[in-house]
Amino acid sequence: MIVYFLQIVGSQIVSGRCGMPIFPLFVLLVLEVMWMLPGLGGRYHIMPYQAITVFACVAAVFELTVVVQGTFAWLDGYFWPSQMPTRHGLPFAAHGGMWGDLVLSLLFAGMVTYAYMNGGWSLWAVVLAAALGYLGSHLMHETYKGSAILEAHVRHGKLTEVGWVHEAYMAAALAIILLYYFASPYTIWMWLVSAVLVVHVFVGNHMVLGMIAPKWYPGRPLASVQGWVAIGGTAVLTFGITALRALRVW
Repeated sequence: MIVYFLQIVGSQIVSGRCGMPIFPLFVLLVLEVMWMLPGLGGRYHIMPYQAITVFACVAAVFELTVVVQGTFAWLDGYFWPSQMPTRHGLPFAAHGGMWGDLVLSLLFAGMVTYAYMNGGWSLWAVVLAAALGYLGSHLMHETYKGSAILEAHVRHGKLTEVGWVHEAYMAAALAIILLYYFASPYTIWMWLVSAVLVVHVFVGNHMVLGMIAPKWYPGRPLASVQGWVAIGGTAVLTFGITALRALRVW
């Protein structure tokens, strides 16, 4: 499955095309990584080398999608500010969320590893989280289509190749976040994870870019009510759920 996924992505890069077929392949790939490795399923103790294998494989899958997005952006002329045809917009390299994804990929790998070292996730939980993750990611990207700014992920009301791959990435990411908060044993590290996620949403909504205000970026994220609602909502949900888990509400 992993080889098949790489072949599909490679052919898309060569032909300059991309689209929804990558999403189901990516979901199957993530599910396969979760279940095919030795010791997974939480039915018996995982040895240290198995935990390292789980972490490395999950991290590699997520990091790969970020690299694929960057490759598509480069081929599309939207990786660096100097590449953009109009010299105005949001290139891939300036999107804080993309750099944050490189860090979150390691965090997601840690979440999966922690879960399977402490009982694992049931199949039904994985399926439900995957469905909710896809729904959340799809709705977010539908919202992104309304952006008037030309960027690597969306232009003229349509997702680019970069956007399609990011939708798949976010779907899997949201699924793992849901499983971590609702189906994994409580750990004090959840507080730190919550803080990291809030910072990621802050950066991903271009707040830092808004503070820098480069000439080629026409957006005004600091004045975006939607952006601040996303940041505040993430803080309330993640820290709120963590507090409930700490109080052993469930």
